[in-house]
Amino acid sequence: MKKLLFIITILILGLTSETLKAQSGWSLQTNPISPDTTNILGKVQFVSPTEGWISVSHGQLLHTTDAGTTWNIVVPFPNDTVGSLSDPAITMTWVDQTHGWKMNFIGDYENPRGAVIYKTIDGGINWTKKILSTADGNMGIQIQFVDGNNGWASVLNDSTGMQLFRSTDGGNIWDPITFNGFFGIFYFVDANNGWSITRYAPDNLSTPEWSITHTTDGGVNWSVQYTDIGNTDTGFTAIQFTDLNNGWVVGDSAKILKTTDGGTNWTPITNTGIISESNSKSVFFLDANKGWISSKNDNGYALIQHTTDGGTNWATQGTPIENTEGNNAIFSIYFYDAQNGWLTADNGIICHYTISGNGETVLDYDGNIYNTVTIGTQTWMTENLRTTHYNNGDAIATTDPDTLDISHENSPKYQWASYGNENIVPSYGRLYTWYVATDSRGICPIGWHIPSDAEWTTLGTFLTDNGYGYEGNGNDIAKSMASKSVWATCDTAGTVGNDQSSNNSSGFSAFPAGVRFYEGYYYGFEDATYWWSTTQNSNGMVWSRNLDCNIAYLDTLTNYYLNNGFSIRCIKDSTISEVDFGTVNQTPQNFSLSQNYPNPFNPVTTISYQLPQSNFVKLSIYNITGQLIETLVNGHNNAGYHTVLWNASEVGSGLYFYRIEAGEYTETKKCLILK
Repeated sequence: MKKLLFIITILILGLTSETLKAQSGWSLQTNPISPDTTNILGKVQFVSPTEGWISVSHGQLLHTTDAGTTWNIVVPFPNDTVGSLSDPAITMTWVDQTHGWKMNFIGDYENPRGAVIYKTIDGGINWTKKILSTADGNMGIQIQFVDGNNGWASVLNDSTGMQLFRSTDGGNIWDPITFNGFFGIFYFVDANNGWSITRYAPDNLSTPEWSITHTTDGGVNWSVQYTDIGNTDTGFTAIQFTDLNNGWVVGDSAKILKTTDGGTNWTPITNTGIISESNSKSVFFLDANKGWISSKNDNGYALIQHTTDGGTNWATQGTPIENTEGNNAIFSIYFYDAQNGWLTADNGIICHYTISGNGETVLDYDGNIYNTVTIGTQTWMTENLRTTHYNNGDAIATTDPDTLDISHENSPKYQWASYGNENIVPSYGRLYTWYVATDSRGICPIGWHIPSDAEWTTLGTFLTDNGYGYEGNGNDIAKSMASKSVWATCDTAGTVGNDQSSNNSSGFSAFPAGVRFYEGYYYGFEDATYWWSTTQNSNGMVWSRNLDCNIAYLDTLTNYYLNNGFSIRCIKDSTISEVDFGTVNQTPQNFSLSQNYPNPFNPVTTISYQLPQSNFVKLSIYNITGQLIETLVNGHNNAGYHTVLWNASEVGSGLYFYRIEAGEYTETKKCLILK
């Protein structure tokens, strides 16, 4: 069978030239209710991958059947004068697609006059209501059902405290449970077992500390499991359990607690990355491992911390919630599965989280999680790189101050937050010099690399040829690449920032982090983005790429200095390999070391190899006398296709050898540097 030398993208099997996935990460959705101080969004919950509900003040709800592309207003009883809380977001509960309840207080927030519960058993087509209280000063606070019969509700009176109610028939009859001193938020996992976060311990009303209490008889009796001794000024704000053992509590001033034994022991979690000035108002876990916690401080961006291993490691997810000075707290988070989530926040904000492709995410050395998108035959990360370490664990240096002039340094290797603002890194990534980008220790996640100029050209050509231009054709493709929400608005139609609602049809999600010039000043934040490639031109500069607020195409830059700070967007590895065309498998059938590409080169080349099974791999560079020059790989690799860059800027022209050792397999090839 004829063999061809060609570039094969890992997992390319099954992809076609028109394959183009949806946008990844958090994106804004349209709220049909005009946001103001009274139309406030509360809890969000989905009952299927596409159908969901949001609790809204004034007795309203929002309903979607298309994953939030369209939200419709539902008003069960238009003549009622009622309200409901958004902070905390605990006033709505669904147990399946048909059975749902919503808690409201009668009157207004300043003058509450009782509590009324709305209920549906046919998916919101029809609603009934149950009045729980009509006493002046009483306010309906919370409702939760664990199945079609067993539920709890709470009513607060500023003078007498909180009254807990229980129903065992779906909310037709509610029985009061006397719980002296209970004041807080509850969470039940079944008809008997529940927990609450309370201001006062029920056995000691004089104790001002916050406590976590537990019941095993449906709320009749409660016992204290944990008391936040000595902390009277900051409290707990949200609680969730995924089963009888695993639970989380979050609160003010970076308070995060975890239990794996039903609350017998509660452990403070301090590695989330949430700073002490931040408050967390929402927590959501799918299971014992996968979860999300919101965070917000008074002068920062609203962020989400995400873990996939039960809190051992955390990664920050940026959101398009941009009001850094005012109110933008996240009230509620809900994930139907690991690939689809929603949140509600101040100012009527709704956001949707999606992962493109087959739900693939990748992690860098720091544990940051990146989403991906497949465009044509390429797979790209949909976020700018933000790691602070090379793949061998070495820290990437930064300057102090962040405006330090580095023009006098040869081959400087630094990273910075744009304008020195660490708060914007989760959304915009970091800026790196080219010397960091091409360092042989690697900074893209394993299996990914810095794109070459040819790979950038392939991306631009595909978008141009497949109708992703502003007019449906041509090279005015910048809008299809630009993130919807973070670009400054431009005046010229068809440019990146203009008419943001039509941005990002490709899912590439360009974030305009600007550039740091080597003299130490920054330019173009939220107006332009600059990305490195690995390809140098004849002048010693690099063929890099740029999207600008006033440029409608993917611009090629040829004369920017290598010690500037640019963003990095990683692309999934390709390997040059002699294989039978049309018989490519996702896992190689044998060991192989490919010829480096390009060859000859100056000064960066790509070396690819394939492993049919997991193995310890060592890949080393030697000069013509056999002297070891550099070790590029020295560790365990999974089965599959692998690529590593060698930046030979520190060695002279001449013939070199690269050698791979993987178990009993060894192979050596030659490469040539021409400077």
